[in-house]
Amino acid sequence: MIKKNRVKKGLVLALIMVSSAFCLTACGKDKKTSGSGSGGENTVTTEAKSVGTPKDTGIIKVLVPDGWKAFDVKDMWAEEENALDPKQLQIYKGAETETDMFGKCGMNINYYPPGTTFVSARSFYDDVKDIDSFEKAGYSWSGYTCSSAGYEYTILEGNKGEEDLQVSIITKAGDNTMSIDDEDVQSILDSIETTPPAK
Repeated sequence: MIKKNRVKKGLVLALIMVSSAFCLTACGKDKKTSGSGSGGENTVTTEAKSVGTPKDTGIIKVLVPDGWKAFDVKDMWAEEENALDPKQLQIYKGAETETDMFGKCGMNINYYPPGTTFVSARSFYDDVKDIDSFEKAGYSWSGYTCSSAGYEYTILEGNKGEEDLQVSIITKAGDNTMSIDDEDVQSILDSIETTPPAK
């Protein structure tokens, strides 16, 4: 009887160890890209494992996770009517139209190419608290949490040589909440690529 119990315990421990090994392998951080999706777009899986489709403005390239939508930003300084600004992009979770963005959480990405001056917007916000700096997507990031007009934000400021990025993450909009630690948010940050405009 004692021998049977020992054998059973040994089998259970062996199964747990094998299961753990599979979990650790599955949770690795390999970047994967698979060609699927509609309209000739690729489906992308990032380090944080979110699946979605790439969006490329010509300057900013980023993953748009499933359930999110990317919105181009109009260039307010362009003489051409309805011209788009490839240095800006908005990505919102659960939004279908631009008006949906006002009640949803999302991310606004602003790129500052070499030769332009980046000025931090932190003085415009309330309840500002610094967060730890980190490295991601080739950029060195610093940032802070803050609030304004009933919304809560995490603002990230990234630098890579002469290039700067500001990513405004809306973490609370009405009843909707989101965190910088969410898998989709991390996947978007992991995927950011920038190409300076031609001079």
